[in-house]
Amino acid sequence: MSFLVFPRELIDSIVDDIRELGDGDSTLRNFAVTCKDISAVCRPLLFETLTISSGQDHTALLSAFRNDEAVSSMVHNVCVELSTQDFDPAFQHTSASRVLQKLSNVRKLQLSPTSREGSRCRVKAQQFDSSLEPIKSLVPVLSTNTLVSLSIVYFSLPSSIFSICTNLKELHIHMGCIVESPVKHSTTSDVQRPRLDVLSINHAAQSRWPVPGAYRYTAADDNLAFPDLKNLRHLKACFPDHILRSIIDEPEALTSLYLQVREHNLDKLDTFLSKELFRSTPHKLRTLRNLTIEVLSGLDLDSNNNGDIRGFRLEEALRKLVRPWSTSLKNVERFEFIGVIRPLRTYYHYQPASSIPHLSISQDFAHTFLESLGTSPGTGSTLTDFDIKIKSELASFVPPSFNLHPRVAQDSFSRFKASEEQEAIVKDVFAAAGIRFNVHYGTQ
Repeated sequence: MSFLVFPRELIDSIVDDIRELGDGDSTLRNFAVTCKDISAVCRPLLFETLTISSGQDHTALLSAFRNDEAVSSMVHNVCVELSTQDFDPAFQHTSASRVLQKLSNVRKLQLSPTSREGSRCRVKAQQFDSSLEPIKSLVPVLSTNTLVSLSIVYFSLPSSIFSICTNLKELHIHMGCIVESPVKHSTTSDVQRPRLDVLSINHAAQSRWPVPGAYRYTAADDNLAFPDLKNLRHLKACFPDHILRSIIDEPEALTSLYLQVREHNLDKLDTFLSKELFRSTPHKLRTLRNLTIEVLSGLDLDSNNNGDIRGFRLEEALRKLVRPWSTSLKNVERFEFIGVIRPLRTYYHYQPASSIPHLSISQDFAHTFLESLGTSPGTGSTLTDFDIKIKSELASFVPPSFNLHPRVAQDSFSRFKASEEQEAIVKDVFAAAGIRFNVHYGTQ
């Protein structure tokens, strides 16, 4: 009996439940061999995401491509893991290279070194050769019209590559680099480049990002094919960072800004948001609707430099970000504050009072924040959502030698956060001004 005598909605629901098991699709593969009809439903899901790793034999996958030409078009998300040995002309003869050349419908592509290689696939500009074999093997994937998202993790790419992936909309760079490499055999007028909607740069090994009209921009930079940022809507970057400062004024209508900052740089961030953000183009502040500030804590020494770890103080950190709301952030509708508490292993060696984190905010702060918005209870505000998320690794609360259930870490927040009654009072203060306020605690 065929499973398709049942409604397709029921089959899809069963498949969704199986995929949520998180077992690497092994159960889905077993389900797929129950009958041909179910196989037809499951195959696109089984081939949807593909990891091509250095040193692995992919001949079985190549056989699947040969047996059914439709299989290669089912692959939408690809992660390519390369090692330093792949940077050799012999790479074009590997099964991994042949698989890459068969893919024609990839939508998301991630480039990274294998786990054993660490950051060795990221090279300095003066060492870079844009004719490296892995890059040449990636050209068929990068040039497909379907590719809209590219992630570079501990990896270097020549800027000239972007002249062939002109439909790209999202670019994510984590500890990676775009190396300046002019498009060859092309005049400036022929160079095309993608127009990004989303850009995320996290600790990029980037010397600069050429922006037309900016300081030090020359005619030769037109040939580098760096992605165009005029249409950028969402930007995520570290602060302070010279790349952030060089590109922040380029988008015409930025709607979402995500900044990651270490706790000791919060004063600088306050100045940046209050006085420097869109200083030369203040009209752009009107389009900024979403702001996320992620604060990395637990790595700063106490101010008296006695070697003690200083615990994270939520309200103190938030008070350093009050001033911008009366100036540059008046049009922001959603504010998300994320506090990431790093593992404090030395906390169990010193345990001074200064190392204890304080993760609550007071009613007094709520009123101070509303005053900065020019808002009082009952008058309403442009800001509609204020979310605070406190995240921590398990090691933040227990000694390294302990092996405790994650629930213990969740319960440990009760030592440092406000009581439910206090949180309810603060939430009511914001609610009276038309702002939904929420605090979340959890591990990561």
